[in-house]
Amino acid sequence: MDFNKHSIKLVQNCPVCTRKYQQNRVQILEAFGNSFLAYLTCNFCNSNLIVKVISMSHGLVGNAILTDLSPEEVMSFSDGDKISSDDILNVHQSINNNEIINNLKINL
Repeated sequence: MDFNKHSIKLVQNCPVCTRKYQQNRVQILEAFGNSFLAYLTCNFCNSNLIVKVISMSHGLVGNAILTDLSPEEVMSFSDGDKISSDDILNVHQSINNNEIINNLKINL
């Protein structure tokens, strides 16, 4: 993917202070095929944004979230185990059985 052609101009302004992002504060963390993961830091308010962009036949599709994670922490989560449907069902059952709430009370 040509990052100059498909730049991160999808997110031009910081969602916190509305100032324009500076190109020197954009890091491409990961690129794979027709997608990339970028980390943006605002020069003015120092807020951080994670952006995932995928180039599809009908155009670019992207998601962005504010984060307090560092680029290294983002990548450590990216490299971690994938969440399975069984994992989600187990959490759902635990919530329904109040196991998580009871465990939190014990640990506090």
